[in-house]
Amino acid sequence: MSDAEECFRRAQTAGISWAMIRAAEENYALPHYTQRDYWRHIEHPHIGRAIPYPRGPFTCDALHIEPRGRAPHLGEHTRHVLTHDLGLTEQAIAALTAAGAIK
Repeated sequence: MSDAEECFRRAQTAGISWAMIRAAEENYALPHYTQRDYWRHIEHPHIGRAIPYPRGPFTCDALHIEPRGRAPHLGEHTRHVLTHDLGLTEQAIAALTAAGAIK
């Protein structure tokens, strides 16, 4: 047991609200998550392997809560959001690009 885990257990026993902050990869093998089948492996083409993604805050077979795919790359959906969601014209997008606001 690590020092952090020991502090966590002692604090919980004493009735103190306490939590450990972990790096994402430190959570993958925790029994709390593995027993709940929490992680879904999603292929990530740029790194050439699957990455575990969380299913969601709760499970319900009727709702089929699953990750839809990998996380987007920086700017991957910018043009779609600007044109379809915000209604910007190509000229407005070109001006934002020229100003260095978007790539």
